[in-house]
Amino acid sequence: MNKQKLKEFFSWGPVWVLIGMGIFTITIGSCVNYFLCLKPWWEVRKSASWHPVKAVVLSSKVNTRSHHKGGLTYSIDLRYEYRWKETRYIGNRYWFWPDTSDGAKLHSIIRRAPKGKVITCYIN
Repeated sequence: MNKQKLKEFFSWGPVWVLIGMGIFTITIGSCVNYFLCLKPWWEVRKSASWHPVKAVVLSSKVNTRSHHKGGLTYSIDLRYEYRWKETRYIGNRYWFWPDTSDGAKLHSIIRRAPKGKVITCYIN
């Protein structure tokens, strides 16, 4: 490359920085959108065809963790046993979102699912 072409190439420097920052921002935004919105939405859509079966609650509690900003996050720890085609299974999935800051909501759910209660679970 001659000096003139090099000068023209480097005169685009700030533009390339902006383009790079834009690509980085779009990539991060797409990843966040996928994990917080699209993936849970897709799991809910797939679950519409799952089969309902009766299950017995083995244990239920709300886990609490300290958040790095000083708040608390909560998650459900629900274990249940069910049978499908003469085979015994133990499940622990309640919903598709991992944690929440709404502890009251999760405590309300757990109060409705004490140990020994028969519930309906959906299997794929």
